[in-house]
Amino acid sequence: MIRVFGVSDTIYADRYTIFRSPNADKARAADAPPGMNVNETQFGCAMSELQIRIIAARSPQAKGRIERLWNTLQSRLPVEFELRDISDIDTANDFLENYIFAFNSEFAVEPTDSDTAFLP
Repeated sequence: MIRVFGVSDTIYADRYTIFRSPNADKARAADAPPGMNVNETQFGCAMSELQIRIIAARSPQAKGRIERLWNTLQSRLPVEFELRDISDIDTANDFLENYIFAFNSEFAVEPTDSDTAFLP
């Protein structure tokens, strides 16, 4: 995503602990170096370095969108791989480079605001 579009301004994610530590709202450790958030996950730390804000989805409706997408992909991709006799990771990754754009062309909805939220 970064190579194609740039760095996202914000990531909208569910509340799994890979994105947000269960300790995120707790006090910072007294002996931590200044500016370091010891309650951040590794993913959160990487996002901080890239200056990407993480918004944690709180509503079932918001979480449902990504869950439906994953269910769709998990049911479609094995069929697509089998139809094309894809059985190794390198071939699957090559296929996915084109499939993502084809999938998005068929199912994506144009945003109301066309300004990009990606940073160079």
